[in-house]
Amino acid sequence: MVDDLNQAAAPVIDERTRVLHEQMFAKSGTYVFFHERNLAQLKGYFNGDAKAVMYDQLINGNRSDTEDSQLFIVDCPDVIEDLTKVIESCRPTTTVLYLYKKQLVSKIGMPDRNSYAKLFKFIRENPNINIATQLKHLSEHLHIAARTIVFMVQVFLELDFITINDRVINLNPHYAAHDLKSAPSYRLREEQLKTEKQLLVSDTHKLVKFIKDCLDS
Repeated sequence: MVDDLNQAAAPVIDERTRVLHEQMFAKSGTYVFFHERNLAQLKGYFNGDAKAVMYDQLINGNRSDTEDSQLFIVDCPDVIEDLTKVIESCRPTTTVLYLYKKQLVSKIGMPDRNSYAKLFKFIRENPNINIATQLKHLSEHLHIAARTIVFMVQVFLELDFITINDRVINLNPHYAAHDLKSAPSYRLREEQLKTEKQLLVSDTHKLVKFIKDCLDS
């Protein structure tokens, strides 16, 4: 009851979900997406006064349609600052949080340095690895989840540690030392973990307070 009174000026409603269905888009308002693939899959649900937009359309100053209205945050952003910019730009009367995410990155986590070292050594000692046909074997041999191997391969590729041609991985004979944290995929994973902790793992009280702080800033 106290929380309801505190939210009276600018209600923030926690409706976090792992499943999206058509009835969730029946109310009038602006439905914000952070991932184009989710918008493309759901665009058939929108008509009348329900409007679907990508988040960057709102950040870039197009506020007139969302002032004094309902703002629905449909999916979970990768970078938490994208959400805060939307909230601060729109200043909606009501903010409804669906924050849909099909698969949590936090359940996979961040590989440790030992995992990177094992994979690098295997690639160095075993040329011509076909990631499409040998991923399961590689996962079992290294005792590392297949999804984690795919992620680490992407990190290695971004740092030019390896080459990939027709899905065949080889060590780059001219690779130079780089910090793993400098890879874009590594930095994105760090941001995703931070965002999930703030938006998806936190309880309702903490989540509502975070959004209200954005509205009050």
